[in-house]
Amino acid sequence: MRLPDQLVQGAVAEPSQNPQPVARQGFEQSLAIWQKNGDQDSSAYAMWSSGNLLLEEDDFSGARKMYEQALAIRTTAGDKLSIAEPELGLADLSLEEAHSAVAEEAAIRQVLEVFQKQKARDDETNAWSILARALLAEGKASAATEAMQHARFLAAKSQNPEIRWRTAITAARIETAEKDVAHSAAGSAKRRELTAIIAQSRELGYQGIALDARLAFAEIEMKAGQMTAGCADLAAIETDAKVKGYNLVARKAAIARG
Repeated sequence: MRLPDQLVQGAVAEPSQNPQPVARQGFEQSLAIWQKNGDQDSSAYAMWSSGNLLLEEDDFSGARKMYEQALAIRTTAGDKLSIAEPELGLADLSLEEAHSAVAEEAAIRQVLEVFQKQKARDDETNAWSILARALLAEGKASAATEAMQHARFLAAKSQNPEIRWRTAITAARIETAEKDVAHSAAGSAKRRELTAIIAQSRELGYQGIALDARLAFAEIEMKAGQMTAGCADLAAIETDAKVKGYNLVARKAAIARG
């Protein structure tokens, strides 16, 4: 599960500081205290949370290290739900690293089953979204769309706006992946939805969500052949994301510009 904006919300930064590194520093300080006190459960939480932040900062090796350490601690404790969270983080990371989507699909389905049995609905929602991305990477567009339908059904019931927004952003990418978005109703509907998410997430201070929604919107512009607008939006996103410490979004914006 990746919920960096929720974590960043708790960080207190000076106006000139990036909230991402400030939040990570806070988790590192907490981790040091919990490790000193022998609090394994809290230490694992701090590691998993730091992994989420490092992933957003485009530090893949750092994120993997944190996820694996959290997984090792939670595996020793033996709680299936706690184990499944860093396992899903590792699967998400592997997709970002462009590793075998086939292998990740199997891992995601395993943790998805855990979330379903434990009735951890927000975790299940994220797992369905990540599974959809894996399926799309495998070229299974219809299966990816079906997975997103599960995610959206659950997200609609979530009390967490970040869950709803992140699910909608992923759905926009999945559902416009193989469509003529220049003339399709799906493309227009997704752009309207993304516009609303950008406004709402900005208003509530979810910087990472707003940037990712802007990125998805610009990606659709590029697919629709609106190259001038799309490139301008991507350049602005890249600059804003770098300033705010969301380096993964910045890199994706740069790649999308070509």
